[in-house]
Amino acid sequence: DTWLVRQYGMDPIGRQNTVTETTVTKAKAKTAKQALAQARKANTSAVTTRHYGDGSDSPTWAADTGETTTQWLPGLDGGVAAVITTSGDTATGVVPVVSPHGDNTNTLPLTDNQTSTRVGAGDGTIDGLDLDVWELYDAYGHPINNTVGTSGVANTLQATGSAASVTASGGDRYGWLGAYQRPTSQATGLIQMGARPYNPNTGQFLSTDPIRGGNQNPYTYPVDPVNQDDVGGMDGLTSGGFKQMLAICEVTAPWDCGSVRDVTMYVNDRSSIWDTRMKARHVARGHPGSHWTSTYWQNKANARRHFIWNIFLLAKTSSRTARLMTEAHEFGESGADTNRDTINNQRAQTNFHEWAAPKRGMSDPGLFRRARKLFNGLWRGHRNFFACTYRLGFLSRVSNCSSRGR
Repeated sequence: DTWLVRQYGMDPIGRQNTVTETTVTKAKAKTAKQALAQARKANTSAVTTRHYGDGSDSPTWAADTGETTTQWLPGLDGGVAAVITTSGDTATGVVPVVSPHGDNTNTLPLTDNQTSTRVGAGDGTIDGLDLDVWELYDAYGHPINNTVGTSGVANTLQATGSAASVTASGGDRYGWLGAYQRPTSQATGLIQMGARPYNPNTGQFLSTDPIRGGNQNPYTYPVDPVNQDDVGGMDGLTSGGFKQMLAICEVTAPWDCGSVRDVTMYVNDRSSIWDTRMKARHVARGHPGSHWTSTYWQNKANARRHFIWNIFLLAKTSSRTARLMTEAHEFGESGADTNRDTINNQRAQTNFHEWAAPKRGMSDPGLFRRARKLFNGLWRGHRNFFACTYRLGFLSRVSNCSSRGR
């Protein structure tokens, strides 16, 4: 008869850096709101602090109030090669056994004298690897019960999983998508997928997608979970070109990756809001809604989004990073749309890097307004600055934007 209250602290780029857990009896709190108020006044909470070594949302190490620390050692493939847990003067380590999907299905102790705490141990063990305890999951992350190991022993994996997965400071487990360091709360079974908590029992997130239009509806996980994932909680920007761009950023400009991610998310969201507002304004003035789906308006919206995105990259990072990220976003893609976008990116960077540089201290809303006004001035007076179509073929050429089809 208790409430378990979790409170999260965030770092400047939106990653969880503290997790505070407080148990409140229902005698003191009848509602969730009252439980939260009691938790905020409590001084006996368990606090886990996460530390990050790069621009990603995967912690390098974590520590809890019981002075237990967990360190994740990276492998050559970018995943987790080993996990070291230190409590007082005792250190233990395990090597996760990872499935092709990225799930931690078992663990191999690193030391001969390390005691295995796995449940359901049978006669199928090899050097500490318990072959009768495998933590398996369905496509949505729900543990699969009653799996059978090599010795024929049926293993019952509870809703919160078994000890086959990696347990870190604060009691979080790293089972499903554990190779990507997606923590599962042992108390609730919820999985923290980057920006949002995820419930594997329902296959849905507990909060709306921060990227407007990023998925089929604001709460859903990808409809094809076998071939798609959403480890960041923002599917619209964590797949395709965006994921590829961030991967290249980690190699070429890791110090700017946090800014690149934030800039891309912000410009994408604000541009979607602006497009919706403009459409409503034109419809209110008596123009038919079909005007907004015309080639003219689509070209203008696309050119504006790329122009403002490049202005933000130039103002928040550097000319080098802006060039690398726009090239990375289009890397490996082809076609008329890709070539058009590449040209618009290059023209914005070449002509406006000196304009954007002094705006480094400007707020995001202020910079968005200034960049939008600059774009509108260019569109009215120098529309041929932007590329609207790029025709492929024997006579490949760029067509500048015009008002035809308006």
